[in-house]
Parts: sequence; structure tokens; C-alpha cells
Amino acid sequence: MSPLDVTLKRTVQQIRSTLTTIFATFGFLAATSAIFAYLFVQSEGTRTFPASLWALSVSFVLPLYASILAMDVWSAERRTGRIELLLTAPVREFQLIIGKFFGVFFILSFGILFSLAVTLLALLLFVPKILLVFPPAGFMSGVLILFLQGALWCAIALAISATTSSPAWSAFLSILISAILPRGIWTALLMFSSRGSANLGEYPLDSIVYDSGAGIFSSGVVIAHIICCFTFLFVTTQIIGLLRLVGNHKKWARTKSYLVIGLAIAAAVLASLLAFRLDFPLTFPLSKFQETSFTSRTRSILSESQGEIKASVFLRRKDPRFRMVSHFVRSLARESESLGGARFIVRYVDPLLDFSQSGRLIRQGVPEESLYLERGSRKEIISLKKGFDERLFASAILRLARPSLQSCLYWTVGHGELRLDDYSTWGLSEIARDIQMDGYANRPIDLSTDAPLPSDCALVVVAGAKKEFTRHEMTRLEAYLRSGGRLLVLLSSPVSGVSPLLPPLGLRIYEPIVGSESATLSGGDVMTSQFSQHPIVAPLEGERVVFDSGVAFTPSSVATEAAKYVNRTAFEPLIKFGDDCLVALIERGKSVGSDIAFRPMRIIAIGDSLFVSNGQLATRANANRDFFLNCVSYLAGAELLTAGESQSSVLVTGFNRRSARHFLVGSTFIIPGVILLFSLLLHAFRRGAHAN
Repeated sequence: MSPLDVTLKRTVQQIRSTLTTIFATFGFLAATSAIFAYLFVQSEGTRTFPASLWALSVSFVLPLYASILAMDVWSAERRTGRIELLLTAPVREFQLIIGKFFGVFFILSFGILFSLAVTLLALLLFVPKILLVFPPAGFMSGVLILFLQGALWCAIALAISATTSSPAWSAFLSILISAILPRGIWTALLMFSSRGSANLGEYPLDSIVYDSGAGIFSSGVVIAHIICCFTFLFVTTQIIGLLRLVGNHKKWARTKSYLVIGLAIAAAVLASLLAFRLDFPLTFPLSKFQETSFTSRTRSILSESQGEIKASVFLRRKDPRFRMVSHFVRSLARESESLGGARFIVRYVDPLLDFSQSGRLIRQGVPEESLYLERGSRKEIISLKKGFDERLFASAILRLARPSLQSCLYWTVGHGELRLDDYSTWGLSEIARDIQMDGYANRPIDLSTDAPLPSDCALVVVAGAKKEFTRHEMTRLEAYLRSGGRLLVLLSSPVSGVSPLLPPLGLRIYEPIVGSESATLSGGDVMTSQFSQHPIVAPLEGERVVFDSGVAFTPSSVATEAAKYVNRTAFEPLIKFGDDCLVALIERGKSVGSDIAFRPMRIIAIGDSLFVSNGQLATRANANRDFFLNCVSYLAGAELLTAGESQSSVLVTGFNRRSARHFLVGSTFIIPGVILLFSLLLHAFRRGAHAN
């Protein structure tokens, strides 16, 4: 066996045979599991990935674990005097150091994999459905970045261990250099750099781990880790080599060694800076399991945006949302750059630390807990108080990139319709806010007057009218539609409102068949994923929409008889449940060439008046919001349609207070405790066998 193999085997045996390693591993598993459980529960309902949360929880404790594992690797050699024997052997120092390094890294790697196993087992026992949405393969990118960081911490701890014969002092110095000092310097920069702190996000190593856990790597980060790791290993060889140089006559040789160490560290810093300067993104092959890509709508908006967009994250850095929002904005900026779109300048403003920047934002009317976007003189504010999603960001960028939209949605009033200013379960305040975020204005309209429909009318919405429209109102609405108007109507049983107007335009209403129990959430609703191939619903493939008891549609004789004409009335079922059409689209003049100045009539009828009520939108189990906004975009003539945010992009734990507590206790104490007990029994068995 080579000296390297012998040193590696001896180091592994030395580390694993001690009770310190056993209890350190238990503490490592318990601490990482506790941090992960906390982050996991706190991230409920956010756009985040369990793999990133797990990698982040391990990275917090990894420097401490590496320091404890390596604290006695060289210290024991110096304390027992074996270092002199090793230095007199015909073995190069570098072989000894590499052997000891791989020995420590071998144990550390097993600790990382054990932590992953504990996490996956806890998820399997307490929330098994999460692994169907986020498969274990998606955790591999987090394992890779932790291996890189672990190698660096092992190299640092090995270098510190070579300088002292005290393992406790070695562990303390390693923890100080690899964990306490960097975070302390970063905190000081945030506190005392009033101007520069706005450009500083979270702790760089945390953001690196979080992004890498989602499958987004940086070439500069990878190269810098490798450079720093080899540099510390080289420094360790110089430290061990200095032990040969004892006596005054070796003073110049020691000085040269110190000079070489300084030059090596300087070269490593310069090489790392160059790596970051030439940085380019890397996508981990298994990152597809983390659903990090943006929707086609967002990509289209980013590609159309140009110029420079300043994004200010006005949020406390200790806020649990800060990391997720920062990661999302960074990903958005990278995506825009890759598509040739606008260049994002991201700033982070903490209300507790950045007083001057906070004052500037407050004077401009920007509330705390928001994202502030600026492009020239145009500004957009996205509130983060109720969470955030991709669609809100994309809509805000769209409003910045395009001229102000003058189109309005006119909602009929006077017939018992649902109200936009109603914040109760039955109101439409949530969808009204979403429509405004997409750049449209909501206006009421009373059709009983003789005033003409405003020129900025993109479409008319009839939301759950309980009283029938008068003949005068019907005539006005029909004239508007036949001249190329757009109508979005929500109906329920018993039908009323504009229902008598629909058959002459191609739509007949009937009572649908009641759905089965296998396709319902509460027993009184219907859940379906039967979508047509129309552009309105095609982006929602794989999603589910939920209807309360309502009505269904079929083509009337008008649509059937007109099918043979060029300017025909086309009926298309957008969403079905079995044989029943729950959402229908009527278009007249669709086949007329675009070179003719003709605007086709469009009507979308939804057989549920509460389809987008606040109560219906409160559940994460449906894509009602995205579908409704797609209907609005299509009727208004917009080309950008919303793809549903799949359930894999939103973390849904399903925990209540009791189950969350069980998850915390089980993953933090029970599973690591079983591993600790097994390790102690194995340790006792080996000692007994060795004694015999």
C-alpha cells in the first residue's frame, strides 16, 4: 500500500473510533434536522424547494462538524511526538496531508449523506406526498455544493490542527476562522456601511448554498472553492515542513516558507476574483426536479423588456421571506440576461440597518415588506405581505416595459352581482387586485342608462347577476357584442342575469350532471382537469380547476346552423367534466382574415358564479385564478397568457400545529437518537472484540 493509502486508512480509523466523533455526528444530525424542520414549516405556501432548505440547514453546522472531526488529526501527532517519526520517514509531507485530508473528508461526507437520509426518512414518515412533488433526486445538487464546502472546511481545519498540539484550541480556531469570523465581518459590513449595504444581500455562502440547492450553480463559486481548498492544503504542507526547520541557522528558510505561504494566499485570492469575474451559470443535470424554470409568459415578458431595471428588496434580512425573495430576484435577473432582456440592478434595503435608503423609499411612498421596481421615471411596487409569486413579478415588469394600458374591465351593477370591494368569502376583492396587477382598471357600468360604452372598454364582465337584465340593457349589450364586443359572464343555478341573451348568440344553458366523490374536494364542488387545446387553457395542462354547483353549456341552433358560413359562430368547450361543458367560448368572425379591419365577437361563459370568489381562491388546490386571468387576457386581445403555477413550485406541507411538532421531534431527536444508540452499541462491540 502507498503511504497515502496507509495515512487515509489510519486517519479514518482514528476519527471513527472515538466517542467524540459519535456524539459530534449525533449533534450534527440533530442540529441540521432541527434547522430544516423550522425552515420547512416556516416556508409553507412559498415558492421554495426542500432541497435548498436542507442544504442551507447543513451549511450552518458544517464548519463546526468539520472542525471537530479534524481537531486532533495533526494535534495528536504533535502531542504524542509521532510527528518527528513521520518527518524522518521517506515520505513526502504532501502525501501525508492528502491522506489525512481524504480521511477527514470521508467521515464528513458520510455525515452529510446521513443528514440527507434522516431528512428524507422524516419526510417519508410525516409528509410522504412532498417526495412525489420534490423527488429525492433533486437533493443531489445540494449534496454537491455541501461536498465542495465540506472539502474547504476540512482543509482549513487540517491547517489549523497542524499549528497546535491542543485539539480544543484547534477546534476553537477552526470554528472562529470558518464560521464566526466571516459572518461577523459580514454583519459589521451591513451595520456600518450605510451606502454599500444596499448592494449587499444575505450572507454570500448562504445565498450560494440556497441557489445551488435549486440546481443553479456558479462557475466562479465552484472554481473558487477548489482553489481555496488546494491553497489551504498547500499551506498545511508548509506548516508541517517548518517543523523540520529548527534552530537559528534555519531562520532564512523559515522566512522563505512564510513568504511562500503569503504568496500562495494572495495568488488564491486573485485567482478566485478572476474566477468570479469570468463567472457563468451552470445548471445541474437533475435540477429539473426542482422546477426552477420560468413560465413561457414570464420569459416572453423578460425578452421584450429592455434597458435597466432597478429592483429594491425593502425587507428585513432576518425575515424568513428575505432569502426566498432574494433567490427569486437573482434567478429572474439571470433569466433576463440570458434572453437578452433588461439588465437588473438588485439592491437590498433593511429598514433596521439602511436608514438613508429606507428614508428615500418611504418618501417615495414605498411601504416596508415590498419589492420596488424602477425603470427610468416609471415605478412599480409589489407588496410581499401576502406572499409573492412569479405572475405578480412578471406583470409588474410588463407594466414597466410597455406603455401604460388604458384598457378597462367594466363590471355590470344593479342586478345583485358580486362586488369587487367585498373582502368576505363571497367577494371578488382578490381577483380585482390581480386584474389591476395585470395593468387593467376595474370600473362599474350601469347599462340601464343611455350613455354609450366607454372607448377604453376591453370587455364587459357579468359576475353572478341574480336579477334579469331589462330589455333595454339586453339591447345595448347585444349591440355592443355584435359590433365586436367581448363578454365574460359567470352564471349559476337558477340562471338569471344575461342568460336570455346567450341562446341567440350561440350558447344554450342546461343543468349539469352531479360529479362523483372521487372528483371533489368538499363534496359540494366539482374538480376537473379536462382542458381543450385552446391557448386559454393549454398552459394549464396538469392543473386542476374547481367549480361549485352551477350550470353547463352546449351550442345552440344558431352556432350549429352558422357553422357552414365563413363568418360563422364557433362554439368551443374550454373545460369539461365528463360530457358536461362547464366553460364555453363563443366566437363570431374568427375565420375572417386579419387584414380586414374586423374585430370578432368573443363570449366566455363560466358555469359558476363563485368561480373566482375570495373563498375559492384561498385554496391552493386549484388554478381558478390563472384560468380567469387568461380569459381576461384573451378577451382583451392580449397575447401573453398565464401558465398555471404548478403545485411543485409551491411548498405545501399540510401540517397543523400538532403534526408540525411531531415532525420537529421525530426528525430532531428520535431518528438521530436511534442512529446514536446504534453507533454506541457498535462502538462497545468493537472495543469488546478488540479487548478479546
